[in-house]
Amino acid sequence: MLGHCSALIKLITQREPGGIPASWLLRRPSLLLREFVKGATVSSRPGGEFQEIRINGELFLWPVGLDSATLTQSVAEQTMALHPHRYDWGNTRLVKNDTVIDIGACEGSFSAYAASKGANVIAVEPSATMLHVIERLFEVRGLPKPVLMRS
Repeated sequence: MLGHCSALIKLITQREPGGIPASWLLRRPSLLLREFVKGATVSSRPGGEFQEIRINGELFLWPVGLDSATLTQSVAEQTMALHPHRYDWGNTRLVKNDTVIDIGACEGSFSAYAASKGANVIAVEPSATMLHVIERLFEVRGLPKPVLMRS
């Protein structure tokens, strides 16, 4: 426990780029999601098997009949600068030719983001429906085909 506390204090107090601001630790994902939804432009239209949802101009796909709140939450996590679930920030920036293994890839929004940065993507997802969503999302965005694995 002491080692975890020491590491946490070091992260908060480091002054180099990529250090975690103290305010980051106090941010609650539910409040951030509300903040994101208030400022986001969201539109959707049925597209056959999937509905096409644009969030701040970016195209996403989601199965028809499912609540898209999970998608909105995922996009908020990826795009809000100080969201505690954001992966591509500080010292962990994605760069071209990185290999990203997205375990529990859901609709593939992070997988597609990583591919747009030039990463090679392996998307692991238990749902056959969501694997199909990922496959279609990469097609409609013109991204290099990911390796898809059903867990």
